[in-house]
Amino acid sequence: MSRVVSIISLVLWCACSKAPLAPDDVDGEARWFLVNYDTASDADVADAIAKFHKASGAAALTHANPLEDTLRHLQAGDPAAVGKPDGDANSARGMITVTLMPCALASLQPLVVAQNQDVLHPGSYDSYQRTYTSDDAAFASGKSDTLTWTVDIAATPLSGHAYTETLLGGARHVNATAGATIAGPYLLARTLLPHPGAMHDASDYFRQDYQIDVFYERAPGETVHLFAVWRQAKFSLFDTDGDTLVGLMLSNFAKWDDVTAGHCGK
Repeated sequence: MSRVVSIISLVLWCACSKAPLAPDDVDGEARWFLVNYDTASDADVADAIAKFHKASGAAALTHANPLEDTLRHLQAGDPAAVGKPDGDANSARGMITVTLMPCALASLQPLVVAQNQDVLHPGSYDSYQRTYTSDDAAFASGKSDTLTWTVDIAATPLSGHAYTETLLGGARHVNATAGATIAGPYLLARTLLPHPGAMHDASDYFRQDYQIDVFYERAPGETVHLFAVWRQAKFSLFDTDGDTLVGLMLSNFAKWDDVTAGHCGK
C-alpha cells in the first residue's frame, strides 16, 4: 500500500476494524468478497458463501451451463481499499462467472496457487513468472492460512497487440465453521493490477484489474467457483465499455476453469 500509517494507528485499526456482513444479492456479494478479503472472519466468509449460494442459484448450477453476467461498478473508495489509491471505480467494468468444477477443493487449491500457470494453461502467455512473497511451504502444510505472490506476465491476446504487466496476488484458506450452511473449508484468492500494463500499441490500455475468486464444495467433488473481475482495458478496436470484448472475456473465464479441472487429481 502507498499510504503510510504509524504503528499505533495500525494496531488500533486492526483491533477495531471488522468486515460488515455480506449483502443478499450476487453483485453485492462479489464486491463484498473483493473488499473484505483480508478482514472478514472465517464465520463471516461462511455466511457470505451461504448467501451467495442461495442468491446465485448455485445449487442448480451444472457444468455445461455456467453463470456469466456483468456486475455493477465498484463503489468509490473500493480501489483504494484493495491497494490502488488512484483507481477509478466508475471506469472498471464488472464481470462474473460461476462455474461448477468436477473437482474436490483439496485438489484445486494446489492448482490455484501453483507457480506454473503457463504450463497448466498452455498458449495463454508469452511468458509467466509467479514469485511467492510469503512462505508457500507453510501454506501448503496448513500452518499458514494465507499465501502472497507477484506475477510478471507478457501476453498477446487475439487482437495481436502484446502487453506486459505485473500483478499482486494471494490466496486465503478459510477453515470450516461449525454450523455453516455450506460446509467448509473454502478458498479465496485476490489479484490486483497496481500499475497499468505496458502496451505494445499506443492506442491500447490496461489500466485497472481487480479480481476475486471464491471456491467451495457444494457436495463432495463438486466445487463451485465464483470469479469476479472489474477491468478497464482496450485491445485493438474493442474495450471493456463495449459488450464484444466483455463477452469474449466471460467465455474465456469459463474455458479457463475447464482446463484447470482437467488437471484435478493428476
